[in-house]
Amino acid sequence: MSIRLVHRHSSRAGNVFGIGWVKVYCTSVFVSGLVLGGPAQALDYRTAIQVNAGADYDSNRFLGLSDNAEVTRFVLSPTWTQRWLDSVTQIDFRNSASIFQSLDDDVEQDRVDFNSELSYDRRLPTGQWGLAGNIRRRNLLDAQREDAGVDGTDSLIWTYGASGQWSKSLSQLTSINASAGVSFIDPSDVEEGAIAPGLRTRSTNYSANLGLNRLLSTRWTVGVLATARRQNPDTDFFGGTTSGNLSLTTRYQFTEYWSVNGRVGAIYIDSDFVSRTAISGGAGLSYDFERLRVRLNAARDFQPSINGTLRDTLSGSMEVNYDVTKRVTVSAGGRYRESSLEGAADQDLTLYSLFSSANWRFAKNLELNLRYTFSDQELRQTSGSSHRVGISLTFSYPPQGLSK
Repeated sequence: MSIRLVHRHSSRAGNVFGIGWVKVYCTSVFVSGLVLGGPAQALDYRTAIQVNAGADYDSNRFLGLSDNAEVTRFVLSPTWTQRWLDSVTQIDFRNSASIFQSLDDDVEQDRVDFNSELSYDRRLPTGQWGLAGNIRRRNLLDAQREDAGVDGTDSLIWTYGASGQWSKSLSQLTSINASAGVSFIDPSDVEEGAIAPGLRTRSTNYSANLGLNRLLSTRWTVGVLATARRQNPDTDFFGGTTSGNLSLTTRYQFTEYWSVNGRVGAIYIDSDFVSRTAISGGAGLSYDFERLRVRLNAARDFQPSINGTLRDTLSGSMEVNYDVTKRVTVSAGGRYRESSLEGAADQDLTLYSLFSSANWRFAKNLELNLRYTFSDQELRQTSGSSHRVGISLTFSYPPQGLSK
C-alpha cells in the first residue's frame, strides 16, 4: 500500500480543500503505515547533505518561441535527507531547494522551487502486500516577465495518491507482481471546472498493473505487462479517458559485454474524442566493458493525453560514458524526439540535441561538472536552436549518500 501527497505552493489563493476528504483518507493510511512499521527511533538513523552550486548560459532558452530568451543564471540546489531504516522498513524525510537567479538585467528568469517530502516504505515477504507512504510539499515561484513571452506566475498544486504493490515467486524462474492505485490532482490556482495553460486541471486518476517475468536461460529474460488507466478531469470541456496497454518485453545478454532489450505492445484508448488501438515498441543496445559504457535506444510510443487524445512519439538516443580515471568521467551523446497530438497540428514537435559533459571528483566530498548542450526545435510552425554551457560544484556528505 502506498500514499502520495504532493503540495506545490505559491502566493496565489485557491481551493486547497476542494477534496478535503481525500487528504483525510490518504493521511490516515499513511499514519497507519507508520504505526504498523514501528517507531522511527527503533530504526537505524542516517543523514545526508548535498549542495550543488554553479552557473549556466543559454543562448535561446525558449528555442524560438519568444524573443529575448538569452539568459545567464546562477543555480544553487541544497538537499538534506534524514533516513531511518532496518531490514524491512525505510523512512525518509527529504528537504531540497532549487534557486535560479538571473544575472541579466533585461531578462527576468528567476525561479525558486522548494520541496519537502516524507516517505515510508515497508517491504513485506513475497506473497504479501507491501506498505509504503509518501507526503510531499512543493513551493514553486517562477518569475517570467513579458519580455520572455510568459507572464510571471506562482502556482499551487496538491496531489494525493494511494497505491499497493504485491509480488510473488511462482518458481525459481518465474515471478509475478501487481499494483493498483489512485491519485488526485488539485491545482488551486485553477478554478473548478476550468483549464489552465498546459492543460492543468483538477483530476482523479486510477491505475492497475499486472506483470509476469520468466527467466528462459541465464542470458534471456522475457516478461508480460498489462496496465489499465482511468483519467477523470474535473472540467466541462472534455470527459474522462480510459486506456489499456499490453506489452511483451525481453532482454538478452549476447556476451559478457553486449546485451539487447526490446518491447512491443498494443494500447487502447477510449475518450470523447477518440476510440482506437495503436501499436508501440522499442529496442535498446548496451555495451559495458571496464571503463566504457555505450547505450543505444529507439522507440515508438502512444500515450493518452489528459484531454482524451492520443500523443504519438518517435524517439531515439545514444550515450557514451568513459572513465578516464577513477575520478574523471566524460560523456557524450545525442537525442531525437518527434511527437504529434491527434487533432492538434499546432502541437507537432521535432527536437534533437547533442550533449557532452565531464565530471571530476577531485576530493572525497567534492565533484566538478562541466557540460554543453546544443538543441534544435520546431514547434507551432516556429523553430529555434540554442547553445547551453554550464559549470557546477557539488558537495556531498557522506560521499556515497544514503546507500547502504
